[in-house]
Amino acid sequence: MLPTRMVLVLPTVLVLGCALFAGPGPAAVPSEPQPAAPEPGPAPPVSATPAAPAEAPPAPEPVEIAALRAALGQTAESPAVRELVERMGAPIVGELGGDSTHIFPAHAVGLRFGSDGRVLEVALIGPRDAHSGHYRGALPGGLQFGMPAYLVARSLGVEIPNREYGRRDDTRLMRPAIEGGRTFRAHGLRVRFDRKDWALAVVFLLPTAAPGSVHLDDPIVFPGEESGLRGLRVYYHLGVGASPTCEPFDVELRLTGPSGAPVRARLPPRRARPAVFTAVDERVPCRDEDRMIFVPFGDLDLPPGPHALSLQLATRPAKDRTPRSAHVGAAELRTSAEFEMPAVALVRLRVSRAEIQREVFRRRNTAAALTFGVSALFSRPKLGPDPFWVLVAGRHHHRSKARRSTFSPRWTEPTAWFPLAEGDSFTLHLADEDVGDNEPLAKFSVSLDQLRAAVRDHAPLSAGWVERLDLDGSEIREAGEPAPRR
Repeated sequence: MLPTRMVLVLPTVLVLGCALFAGPGPAAVPSEPQPAAPEPGPAPPVSATPAAPAEAPPAPEPVEIAALRAALGQTAESPAVRELVERMGAPIVGELGGDSTHIFPAHAVGLRFGSDGRVLEVALIGPRDAHSGHYRGALPGGLQFGMPAYLVARSLGVEIPNREYGRRDDTRLMRPAIEGGRTFRAHGLRVRFDRKDWALAVVFLLPTAAPGSVHLDDPIVFPGEESGLRGLRVYYHLGVGASPTCEPFDVELRLTGPSGAPVRARLPPRRARPAVFTAVDERVPCRDEDRMIFVPFGDLDLPPGPHALSLQLATRPAKDRTPRSAHVGAAELRTSAEFEMPAVALVRLRVSRAEIQREVFRRRNTAAALTFGVSALFSRPKLGPDPFWVLVAGRHHHRSKARRSTFSPRWTEPTAWFPLAEGDSFTLHLADEDVGDNEPLAKFSVSLDQLRAAVRDHAPLSAGWVERLDLDGSEIREAGEPAPRR
C-alpha cells in the first residue's frame, strides 16, 4: 500500500511559484543606436524606426488528466512517466520530506516521487497572480481555480465540516476545516487553498482508495476545551476503501518533543516509572469521516511555557477484535503543533458531607416516581434518599459509596489523584441511588480556582437540592511537588 503521509509538494511549488510559474513579461525594446558624430557640414536627418516587441512564446498544450493519472504509482523508468517527462521538458528537481519533487514550470505541473521511486501524487498548480502561469487543462470534478470551499464541496458532492478555531468571550469562532487542504480519496483528489483569500490554489491527483485500505489525512490541531478541560483538539480525516469485511479499529495518538523523545503521561504522587502518553480513538468505524482526539493539557508531563511537538497517528486492530475479522491496513499520519502549556496541579478530592433539602421527595421527577415502588419493595416506606457522588474530570472518574436513607450523608473516601491545568474545571454529581433509575440531586461545575478557595476557606458549595456540600480533606499539590511522607 502506498504511504499515506501527506507531506506535499505545495511548499516547494509555492516558493518557486512566483519565479517559475510567472508568465513571460513584455519583451525589452532595444535602445535606438546613436548616429556617429557628423563631419563638418550639413548632414541628412536620421529617421528613427522603433523596433517591434518580441512576441511571447505560446503556452504549451496542457497535459490531459488521463495521462497524468496514468503516471500515479509508476516509476521514473516506466513508459508512462518517461513519455510524460519528455512531453513536459526538463524539470526543476527538489527534495521535500525525504521525497523527490519534479516541477515543470511551463505546464504548472509537479510530480512527487516516494522513497521507492514511484509517483505518489501529481500537483496541478493554479495562478498566483494575474501574470503567473497555471495549469490550463480542465480540472477533474468540475473544479476551477479560485473556487471557495463551499463551491468545491458542492462540485464534488462532499461535505467540508466547520471547526472551532478559537473563542471571543462566550462566542465560538468557526471556519471551514480547510487549513492544510482537504483529501477526497473516493475521488482520488486532494485540494489546497490559498491562505490569503482561501480560494482553490492547487489540485492534487492521488490514487483512489483500494478496497480494504485505510488512510489518515488532513490533520488540524487547535487549542480547545472539552468537558471543562483545556487541551489540544487533534482532527483527522479517515478514508477507507469500501470492503464488506472491514471491522472497527483503533487509532492511537503519540507525541514527541523536538529531541525525538516521547512525551510522558503525568503521574500522581508516589508513582514511579512514568508511562509514554497515548490517546486512543477506539473502535473507529470503517467509513469516510472526520474524527477528533482530545488531549488534555493536564495529562501531559510538560513544564509550563511554549512547546512545539510532533504528533503521530497510527491505526491498530481494536483490542476486542474477533479472530475472523479482517486485518486493518496500516496507516500513519504525522503533523506538528505549537502551544502554550499552562501550569498543572494534582488534586485528590474528598466530599466530606452534604445537606440535602427535604423537599426533594415532594418534587421527584417522573422517571424516579415510576421506579419508586420497585426500589422501595424491601425498604418501604423510603423516608430519605440514598445519596452518592460521582466525579468526572475528563477520563478520570470516581463514584462513592451510597449512604442509606439520610439527608445528611458523610463520606471518608477520597478519589485517586488526577491533574487539572489552570483554567480547567471538573464536574461533581450528587444523586439518589434507586433501582433502575438514579435520581439527580445536584450538579456542580468546579474550576481549579474555586476548588482552591473552597479548600483554603472551608467554604461549602451549594446547587440543586443540595444546601451544603463540604470538601474538607481535599488536597491540591502543584505538579512536581514531592508528596509528604506518611
